[in-house]
Amino acid sequence: MVVVEARKLSLPQTPSVSSLLFDPSSLSLALMHSDSSLSLYPSLSPLSLASLPPPQTTVPSPSSSAAFLRLHGPNPNSNPRVLFVAAAPLRGGTAVLLRFWILLGNTQSFAKSRVVCNQTGLEFDDHKSGVVFRVRHGASVKLVGSINVFVMYSVSNSKIWVFSARMVDDDDNSVTVKLMKCAVIDCCLPVFAISISFGFLILGEENGVRVFPLRPLVKGRVKRENRKLNNGLSYGKLGGQRLNLPNGVSQKIDGSEVLYDDSVNSKVVENSSNGYLEEKSEKHSDSGK
Repeated sequence: MVVVEARKLSLPQTPSVSSLLFDPSSLSLALMHSDSSLSLYPSLSPLSLASLPPPQTTVPSPSSSAAFLRLHGPNPNSNPRVLFVAAAPLRGGTAVLLRFWILLGNTQSFAKSRVVCNQTGLEFDDHKSGVVFRVRHGASVKLVGSINVFVMYSVSNSKIWVFSARMVDDDDNSVTVKLMKCAVIDCCLPVFAISISFGFLILGEENGVRVFPLRPLVKGRVKRENRKLNNGLSYGKLGGQRLNLPNGVSQKIDGSEVLYDDSVNSKVVENSSNGYLEEKSEKHSDSGK
């Protein structure tokens, strides 16, 4: 028997709440407000509260999307960390600003994170306290986070970018994160929903659901060869061989994992990094050129 307990929690009325995010691992709550600002509440105990206290951290508007992700290091004895990322339009929507907050271990509070990134198109800006991603923001973007990975879907660009993140050291109070752009997925059909579950990227499309395993995207085992179909749309011939498998199922060929690319949906997957835990990945070129 499972006992479920629920409590009513009063939310701030001004500005009104338009959406919320909850991280069950740290009991952290993020509220998106109608004015596109964000309120962060770390280590919340909703069952012991009648109403929310003033937010410990506020993210000024504009914010177009946000996500929690959990950072696990290579050292099994290190404590997992919780990272919060928010996206915002920059320079009139010609670029995307990614801002990061890390949950500190000793105070259980969020602090601005310093980000190390050395790939083309990514630059940490001290004045803006975030990473400038030199792609067009457009109408809207959507962020989704998981363990060590988050993705950003841009409606205007019809692309999904896969990012990996890790702590630079194992100190529970470290605020420095290394960010890497791992892969780009070109979307030839609209994506209406996007999520990450059990190591898979799940896309809700017009004709159903498409599934991509994340590990090959992050580790850099996906290759691309362009070819034109009869209808004029291009698709990726991955790993040098086209696989007759449904919706993103992976299969090993010559010892390497490759992804299936459905010619009906005409998705293109690119990747050139070599994994977020390997320092040699810095030597690889960027994807999506």
